[in-house]
Amino acid sequence: MCICRPISYNASSTGLEGAIVPSWVREGGKLTERLKRPGVITRIRKEIEENIKRREGPGSLVIISYPKDRRFDGKNLSEISLILNKTPLETALYLIVDGKPGIVSFNMKESDIVHFMKNDFVMTGSDGNIEMPGEGLPHPRSYGAFARKIKKYVLEDKVINMEQAIKASHLDAGQK
Repeated sequence: MCICRPISYNASSTGLEGAIVPSWVREGGKLTERLKRPGVITRIRKEIEENIKRREGPGSLVIISYPKDRRFDGKNLSEISLILNKTPLETALYLIVDGKPGIVSFNMKESDIVHFMKNDFVMTGSDGNIEMPGEGLPHPRSYGAFARKIKKYVLEDKVINMEQAIKASHLDAGQK
């Protein structure tokens, strides 16, 4: 058995809504409607705050795409909160309702990456998107997952050797 994970980076990329808004709130496309319900908003706010903390806080959530206001691109939720003079929670809700931004979330622990890297049943993979050069802000894993693994974990940190890195990059997911 082989488990494939994009394990050479400590960040993931997704939408802010998907990262911090509970699925029950998003269900059926009724997020905005649920945010307006007085009996529900307190629970929603509490769960979103917990999810922000779970992702290592507002400083770890970096906006990579917010077409409605490009000055926010590249800034984290804490920085945008200062610009808007809002709490991180209020800022997150504003951004989600107004424009559904894409984010990079720095929420993975290096110790976990190293642990996975050392296991024979784990192979490196990437779910990064391919962008035209000069367009968008793709996650570095889109182009560098394997090069980073060799440079950082083989040559610099010596977590695994070159043979292990190459083997883990070429395993067939169906192999046992």
